Amino acid sequence: MNRSNLLVFVICFSAFSPLWAAPAVLENFDYKINLSETMPGVDNAPVSLGGPSINVDITDKLRSNTIRFPLKVYSINEYFLVEDHLNLLCRTTLRDTTEQRFTLIQLNLSNTSDSRQFLGLKKYFFSPDNQSLLGLFDKDGTEEAIGLIRLGKGPAGLGWIYSPDAQANLFKKALPTIGNKISLASLVGWTADALTAAFVLKADEGTPDAPAMKYYLACLYLDEDRFRVAAQAIDLSAYPIPDNGTIDQIACEGDQVTLTFPQSDSNKAMKAVFKLPKPMGK
Repeated sequence: MNRSNLLVFVICFSAFSPLWAAPAVLENFDYKINLSETMPGVDNAPVSLGGPSINVDITDKLRSNTIRFPLKVYSINEYFLVEDHLNLLCRTTLRDTTEQRFTLIQLNLSNTSDSRQFLGLKKYFFSPDNQSLLGLFDKDGTEEAIGLIRLGKGPAGLGWIYSPDAQANLFKKALPTIGNKISLASLVGWTADALTAAFVLKADEGTPDAPAMKYYLACLYLDEDRFRVAAQAIDLSAYPIPDNGTIDQIACEGDQVTLTFPQSDSNKAMKAVFKLPKPMGK
């Protein structure tokens, strides 16, 4: 049902129970959702043969019935409703795992058979309006892929920006100087209207015998029914980016983006302001 203008969010955190549970409640005019645990999670819960489990109880107010969905996850890090779609960003590895993994689960409350799940997230960045998620995906531990999940209208849909498996590389078409091995090397900064995302790419432009990593500022532009990348990238070779490509902060405002680079002296940081490159076709 289209009742986004009537949507009411009620998020309740209880005091810690003896099991340190942190449940939550979300509610609109049609449904009430109870999450048995959010964060810090069930990492220290008693071990069972079935593994971790967090219950999602969905009550249909009109029909006065409740359905339980036991999720095999360790925590629910983000949770929100978009119309009749419940979006849950869940951690699928233990909290102290060196490289954590996440999954995005979207439950269609009015048609549960049309629910969706997106596995293997290494990094995730929601837009300010929670209508989109830009993520770095783990492809069987050998390759990384960059994708955009649209959450705003109807069922969630994943579009690949870069994926070796799916043979997708929008950057190769738009930015031919960037090599084939690309990774998301930074945080993601969104504009206030959530229609533009800026981030830093790490591109392998060398050979197995002579690796050469370069870093580029790239942009993603969203509209109603598609997304595009920038027509050019900004080479960041002149800036002091650490070997791991860390960027402390990315902030977008208007047609400009500010990058904050970490320095060897932890008390200092370098900022640089760039004009956002134009999208393809403009």
